[in-house]
Amino acid sequence: MKSVDRRGRVTIEPEGGGELDCAAAGDLMIVRRFGDPIFPALTSLGAIRRGPKDKAHHAVINGENFHTLQLLVYLYEGQVDCIYIDPPYNTGARDWKYNNRYVDKKDAWRHSKWLSMMEKRLRLARRLLKPDGVLICTIDEHEMNHLGMLLEKTFPRHLHYMITIVINPKGREKANFAPVDEFAFFAVPDTGDDIILRSPSAAPARPDLDDSDDAEDEQDEQDEIEADEPEEAEPTNGEAAGGAEPDEIWEYRHARRRGGGAESSSYREKRPNQFYPIFIDEETKAVVRAGASIPLGKAPTFRKAGGLRPIWPIDTEGKHRVWAFIPASMQRMIDGGNVLLGKYHAKRDDWTINYRVPKKNTRKLKTVWWDKLHDAGTHGTELLKNLLGKQGLFPFPKSVYAVRDCLAAVVRNRPDALILDFFAGSGTTLHAACLLNAEDGGTRRTILVTNNEVDEKTARQLRKRQIFRGDAEFESHGIFEQATRPRAKRS
Repeated sequence: MKSVDRRGRVTIEPEGGGELDCAAAGDLMIVRRFGDPIFPALTSLGAIRRGPKDKAHHAVINGENFHTLQLLVYLYEGQVDCIYIDPPYNTGARDWKYNNRYVDKKDAWRHSKWLSMMEKRLRLARRLLKPDGVLICTIDEHEMNHLGMLLEKTFPRHLHYMITIVINPKGREKANFAPVDEFAFFAVPDTGDDIILRSPSAAPARPDLDDSDDAEDEQDEQDEIEADEPEEAEPTNGEAAGGAEPDEIWEYRHARRRGGGAESSSYREKRPNQFYPIFIDEETKAVVRAGASIPLGKAPTFRKAGGLRPIWPIDTEGKHRVWAFIPASMQRMIDGGNVLLGKYHAKRDDWTINYRVPKKNTRKLKTVWWDKLHDAGTHGTELLKNLLGKQGLFPFPKSVYAVRDCLAAVVRNRPDALILDFFAGSGTTLHAACLLNAEDGGTRRTILVTNNEVDEKTARQLRKRQIFRGDAEFESHGIFEQATRPRAKRS
């Protein structure tokens, strides 16, 4: 473009040189190659207020997410607590575009194109995160392995986790297997501290106190009470030690360390100072005292002492294991009334010994999530239909509760967190953040970025009617107008 006259006529020079041409400015569209410098700006499309001014405010942006990320880096570099994205899964269906053309299963370069598209955006996303900010990216089996390697390359100093989320318990009809799950990658800064929060769900119910060695090993979190620095298990309801406290406040554990292979720290050779007798009164069924450790090589004695029977941490195969604590720590537990006699095993003439600690009201998150609330059919597709009053406005929306739980793993203790989703789809992330705010009165904010893509079938029908992109009717059928914007208002 060489010049513009007062009447709005533009003089155009062909890129490769040649004869000049003229056109009306309103008939021109400026085109940039991908990567050329551009200057993105935001134009307001309206606003809605559902509460007082001091409550959380959210932003929903209709635009190309690469260009929007460039703008957001200028505005929010290093300020985002959590990025949650649900990019195209590249299943081979004509469900996403690259260079404005659909990529399908016949495209020999579809994996490379997908990785190229993702890498450009992830590099910008990394600049937006706080030092303790976390990226969460969901995916299915089609790009799972490629995404894992890309995240390791793009976030080389982060810890990487893959969470399996059961989203369709009935399974999808596929060759050989019926998949029930998808995956959420967490890229977590390696700060030396836990960033992923523990689940606030209730502690597990009292376990079967049978001393069978076929039982699986106790959870790592149950072994957090170290042998040399035990956690005191004080009564939690103010009653005297040994009082009749309700089981609801206690968690019961086996006093003998169990499980593991030959190299496990549950064996006497690994912790010799934790191999000692615990003396019990079989008549009153009480645990009385802890004996002294004996050196490696010395055989245990089973003779009674003062009418009390010694119980050693020896398993059903005769292997010498260890107790959970050193003798002094075990004695403090006994004195506090927190070591109890369990079952008597007549076949081997032995007793199980258990100890109790106050139940925790949190647990570490597992890497497999199986929760009815994560069903994408009921709490994604059906929920969206009920919310917006129409079926099929957006394909395969996430369960709002699955997204809520992903976000909560990072921002449950950050009531003023800033959350970004630049593959926003139907707007589930904003909805999930609203649920978190409703739970604790938080002011977490979300920024959503989506385009206004019109599905291929509808776009073809509109083009036949000479209705094209940019026309109001064409744009009214896009994702932003049909799903994201109305859902944001209702959420």
